[in-house]
Amino acid sequence: MPIRSVIAILLRLMTFTAAAMALSLPTAAQFEPKAEVAFEYNYVHSNAPPSGCGCFSMNGGGASGAIQLHGGLIAVAQFSAAHASNIARDDEDLTLTSYLVGPRYTYRTQRRLAPFGEVLVGLSHASGGLSPSNAVSGASSSVFAAAMGGSLDFNVGRRVGIRVVRADYLVTAFANRADDRQNDLRLGTGVAFYLGR
Repeated sequence: MPIRSVIAILLRLMTFTAAAMALSLPTAAQFEPKAEVAFEYNYVHSNAPPSGCGCFSMNGGGASGAIQLHGGLIAVAQFSAAHASNIARDDEDLTLTSYLVGPRYTYRTQRRLAPFGEVLVGLSHASGGLSPSNAVSGASSSVFAAAMGGSLDFNVGRRVGIRVVRADYLVTAFANRADDRQNDLRLGTGVAFYLGR
């Protein structure tokens, strides 16, 4: 097949796809909620010692509220807490509580599926035997935190959606006698309630 024919077919396909997307935008916009309240279970894969992995798992939950700003742009406030006990050799415990805010962008491809990405910043507080105030002299238990990631929501009705999977890179800046930085993986699932549709 000559290259001109292939280019012509690709251009037609791109034009058809763009037209279909443009026609579907008003339909997708009809299903944008004005606000959302969500509740989640969270699993956090974390590390405490500055050398080596020393990885451990934390379990917890969280709640978030979101308000639509314009189209798919949404403002989010999120609270989460996770806990682990019997960490490492010393059987220490740790509770990590985070308060984060920031923007989210939701792309509604169809009525039922709504993937989104977000960048949240705020504070994280640690308590328990492994908290920085107990491990490092003069260290603060409340530090900067940021979470970057996304989720896939499945709308089961006009007012309820299932947060099928959520994955975030969570970074905190607790003192640890090394680089004062923790890189955590946070996974979650939950339910979202939509308001003002």
